[in-house]
Amino acid sequence: MAGDWQQGPFRIPTFKDWVPHNVRFAMLIAFAFCFQLAGGVYLGGMNHMMGSRALMQEEVMMAAYSSFIGLTVTFPLVFRIKFRFKSRNIIMSAALMIAVCNIVTMHSDNPFVLCSAGFIVGSCRLIGTFECMSTLQGKLAPNHDQTIFFCVLFCIILTAIQLSGVATVYMDIYYNWKYMHLFTMATMLTVTLCALVMMKNIRLMEIMPFKGIDWPGMMLWSLFLLSGTFTMLFGKHFDWLESPYIRIGIVVCALSLLLAVRQMLCTPKPYFEPELFSYKCLHIACWLILMMILLLATPKAIEGAMLGSILKFDNEATMGINWTVVAGGVLGSLNAFYWLALRRVRYKWMILLGFCCLVGYQAVMYFIIDPRMTVEMFYLPSLLHGFGYTTLYVVLTLYAIRQIPFKFFLQPVGILGFIRTGVGTAAAAALVTHLMTQLIAQNSMTLGMELDAVNPIAAHMPTGALYGALMQQAMLVSMKQILGWFTIGGIILLLLILTMPYIKTRFRGMPSMKNYRKMVKALYRRRRKE
Repeated sequence: MAGDWQQGPFRIPTFKDWVPHNVRFAMLIAFAFCFQLAGGVYLGGMNHMMGSRALMQEEVMMAAYSSFIGLTVTFPLVFRIKFRFKSRNIIMSAALMIAVCNIVTMHSDNPFVLCSAGFIVGSCRLIGTFECMSTLQGKLAPNHDQTIFFCVLFCIILTAIQLSGVATVYMDIYYNWKYMHLFTMATMLTVTLCALVMMKNIRLMEIMPFKGIDWPGMMLWSLFLLSGTFTMLFGKHFDWLESPYIRIGIVVCALSLLLAVRQMLCTPKPYFEPELFSYKCLHIACWLILMMILLLATPKAIEGAMLGSILKFDNEATMGINWTVVAGGVLGSLNAFYWLALRRVRYKWMILLGFCCLVGYQAVMYFIIDPRMTVEMFYLPSLLHGFGYTTLYVVLTLYAIRQIPFKFFLQPVGILGFIRTGVGTAAAAALVTHLMTQLIAQNSMTLGMELDAVNPIAAHMPTGALYGALMQQAMLVSMKQILGWFTIGGIILLLLILTMPYIKTRFRGMPSMKNYRKMVKALYRRRRKE
């Protein structure tokens, strides 16, 4: 395969001749960055969106998760899309679809429409980003080393995602929640105009039709993720199994999963290859991703309750925390690049480092949580959160695909996405929220037993102030309990990680797009004969 790699200076032939080569590289990086900044629903402006559109929090969250699900289920398709359409047309179509969906999101108050628009935006984000970054494969990793390529790719993607949340909060504070959608539309139209003016309308490879794609399988996997996410998000609102909606959601989720697995095992052209699930590295990566999601659920639930309900900080006062998370993410990406791509350190130590940071977040928050906390006290745990999350995101993806053949290149990434950005995140958030609700009720009853007429403090406090102090203390005790449990569980997880085998990060070359196309074409020809 080394003989097929491009020799000499890297060139990007999709741009017109008058565009300098350095500008071509910068433009594709900027395009990918803009695609990752985009979104269907921005959670940073969720409160104002809920108020202006009379939407429930669960409905807005469902629209946001739909975007993640759309991105996840599109992973197995991106190579086929690249081999079917021209590069300029892919970038322009993805950008225009994102702009149109943002217009719909700005003016619609229908949850179904918002979820549909979010799903389309997620798919287009991945399609546009992949087209840009796959074109730059030879530039980012001249020796076609997939470790270098993925480290650089995730550094760009995760930084853009974090900055998107920060930009949304700024827009929401100083302007209006709709301004982030206007900003996205402006960036997408700029991307479209630049692609139209600067890129050639040429096809670099022979056209490869959409034959051999398991569309029913894609729809079944999408239905499984959407119904599972709906069940987890709306379970508390509808009182779980007491509601027919939740019971229907559980049935649809289970039935769609069974049908999707049956489709995968019975059809000659499945959406996800059954062979993937025979690789032990993918099993381990899925379990570790699940543990990562559980540890990441506490910052969202506890920090939000602490900053809003107890400390009474607004979004402007907490911007420093968001920037600290961004800084931690950038440092985590650079750390992963240095140790994995340059020093070739073993996967085990990088996984251990990432989980140490997440467990460190739980431990630090357990000891500093107090109703007199300042914003600056959140900086260290937020830095650990961003650093650990980004490090694990990179290393677990590389660990999962290290043995899987290139003909199934992005399918394992999609499977990890089922847990990371699909139903796994919603389930972890629902678990932490349910624990908080149960513990607050239990602790308020326990603490309230001492508040009677004999208690000198309670006897001289107004009823409203007494109830507020009781609920505040019950919430603080509940947070400490959850953080303590997760810290103990995290320490046990770290001990289990120490038993993992020592697997060294080795060079693994990626095929060129031309060679990968030949592999995919040969695979589907063999299936058609079978």
